[in-house]
Amino acid sequence: MRMHLSRRTAGTLSISLLALGAAGCGGEAARAPQTATVLTVVQGQTVPAPSGTARITDPARAAYVRKVDAICRVRNPERDADVKAAGEASDEHEAVKAYDRSIATADDQLQEIESVTPPKGDAGLITANVIDRLRERIALRKRISQDLADSDATAASRDRAQLDALTIALMSFARGYGFNACGSK
Repeated sequence: MRMHLSRRTAGTLSISLLALGAAGCGGEAARAPQTATVLTVVQGQTVPAPSGTARITDPARAAYVRKVDAICRVRNPERDADVKAAGEASDEHEAVKAYDRSIATADDQLQEIESVTPPKGDAGLITANVIDRLRERIALRKRISQDLADSDATAASRDRAQLDALTIALMSFARGYGFNACGSK
């Protein structure tokens, strides 16, 4: 059953969709310059986004990072375009449709990343800090899509806050591990 959106609900949902464009490999929508500081409020606390990237000295890790970053360089812009289209959609149905395309792209990206074998000894670390977090992000994004389809701005805002917190954790690990495109905002 479709509900007619009030101006306030439509505005809140639009803000939620546009804000989703600020979430990372990760990352979505407009990339900030490497030196920019992005602040996110998570459960009443302001948390700065991570900056800088770790220097990689292990050749196996460097090769892994290059392969995975190449995936992110291709997939992130595709996903960003759909998230942007969702935020700019003229009606709820088109917004959800565009956002769902971004989720499908994120799922494809995750499968591509999973197909790259991590360096020996790093598999558990990558699974816990990248793969599992990307899976959680996709699950949250599916909930947000349903929130938007249900015109539930409160749930969309709650789920977006969880997505933001998870994104910060993912970006922090990615930058510390040495990713560039996959750890960018």
